[in-house]
Amino acid sequence: MPVFLVERYAPRPRADGVAEAAPVGPDEAAGIRLLLSATVPADEIALSLFEAPTREALARALEAWGVSFIRIVEALVEGLERQPAGPGAPASVGVEHEQEEMR
Repeated sequence: MPVFLVERYAPRPRADGVAEAAPVGPDEAAGIRLLLSATVPADEIALSLFEAPTREALARALEAWGVSFIRIVEALVEGLERQPAGPGAPASVGVEHEQEEMR
């Protein structure tokens, strides 16, 4: 199934430390699963990876969830252990990566 990157505006956390919530998911009835989300507070941007049958299906689901977005693009992703969808399958995925020490 294709993977899509969703870019959306994510305002900086409020003074009380509360940040905007990540998009909801999964919606396995529509074949849509949230794989991974990351927020870049300095740029006020959030990036989320979704598995979905089409870009249009994902856009409809995001709109139904009340999640606004800047753009949705198909992405080629390496390092995700994608698990089979279906009853009883976990919605989360593992991410394999090497951490580089910052100097």
